Amino acid sequence: MNSYFSMKFRCLITFLMLIAWSFASNGQTLYELKYSYETDYDPEHYRAFLVINEDGTGLIRIAFTDLETETENIVEYDVEEYYDVDKHEDMDNLYYITSNPIQIKGDISYPPDHFVLSKNKETGYYEPAMVISFTEGEEEVGQFDSVVLLKESDLTEDFIGIYFTPDDEIYQNLFVNEVRPVPPFMKNIQLHLILVANTYDPVIGKTCVVDRDNILKLFDDITNFLQIGYDKQIVDGQNFSRKNVDQAIANLSPGPNDIVVFYYTGHGYNPETGNKEYPNLDLRARESDNIGGLNSLNIEEIFRLIQNKQGRLNLVLSDCCNNDIFSTNSISSEAASLRSSSVGWNKNFCSDLFLNSKKSVLMTGASKGQLSAGNVVDGGFFTFNLRDNITKSIGKLSNRFAASWESITKETQKLTKQKAENSKCRMPDKSVRSCNQTPDFMIK
Repeated sequence: MNSYFSMKFRCLITFLMLIAWSFASNGQTLYELKYSYETDYDPEHYRAFLVINEDGTGLIRIAFTDLETETENIVEYDVEEYYDVDKHEDMDNLYYITSNPIQIKGDISYPPDHFVLSKNKETGYYEPAMVISFTEGEEEVGQFDSVVLLKESDLTEDFIGIYFTPDDEIYQNLFVNEVRPVPPFMKNIQLHLILVANTYDPVIGKTCVVDRDNILKLFDDITNFLQIGYDKQIVDGQNFSRKNVDQAIANLSPGPNDIVVFYYTGHGYNPETGNKEYPNLDLRARESDNIGGLNSLNIEEIFRLIQNKQGRLNLVLSDCCNNDIFSTNSISSEAASLRSSSVGWNKNFCSDLFLNSKKSVLMTGASKGQLSAGNVVDGGFFTFNLRDNITKSIGKLSNRFAASWESITKETQKLTKQKAENSKCRMPDKSVRSCNQTPDFMIK
């Protein structure tokens, strides 16, 4: 590392010490940013294509023409979201820090810029406000010449060609690769959803409502997008009970090519006996009922029951604690919101993930001994990240490697763990501490 970049790196580390990792909500956000830095001669002009995912990760491609050689250059960076909090604990700014440069075009190395989004007090959304670079120990602030929130119709071949070469996979997926037709027999596939949500719970009920609604919308959208059959059983509100969960599982009768999804959001615990790695679901119809026994069911047992139904793709998911029987979910602070660009999905990626996969996936939101966390805006950390990683993997700006259950489970595990480590949770004893949560999963 030369002295210039070494100094720049040290400045960035000092900068990062002031902020903590967060998430923005509201779906994928795309901006084109045109900005410039003043120099002793002419201003240096840059344009950037910024993609921010709902989980706070993203990428940026910066295009510029070198003033000396007049060569065109494109550099890609990973993007990660941070935030600061003022003395009143209100988030004023979101910081999108760039790293891991990849030279896409040209050969002029470009020190990374970092982008600041500030909260618009009128709308509540965070919008691009500043671009910052650290050069030889000095902070340079660039000026935005234009800021455009992109929509799908803006992603024309001419526009994408500014930032992506014809060999890039995103370019290929948008303009070259043909959408494979769904074979007629696949349109007879049905997705069977059992959704169990403890929405009346006085502590976490509001979070469970968010989870329920988000999961319902996800699978409503997927089945509509793929034009496949859809059968859903919802156990929530006053119908929430072990008896109704047992009945919903018994009612399942998938065909050999069908998809089965079991999803739970509520309280959970790890039983003291039996050496279980996965949690028991607390399925009491009333708080006054006894914990355990006939009022609980282990998620691994549900996994086994559903596997025995012989569907082609089985997803068994639970967002709950995996701690002692007296534990309860921790509540985190709310997240920031960005405007959404509403970019659609890639039919080939969605088909690969749901119509061409033959496996069984068990995933729970917290490892043994851990609490699960969430808030009333995003719902559970685990559900938020799982849903985002599914939609991200089948999006038009994704790639074929992301659209796999192996990739989705690992990425969900990583991002949920990071989110927890860098978030403050109000614990059951009313103390506020860093959250601790790592999802656990198996794929068969």
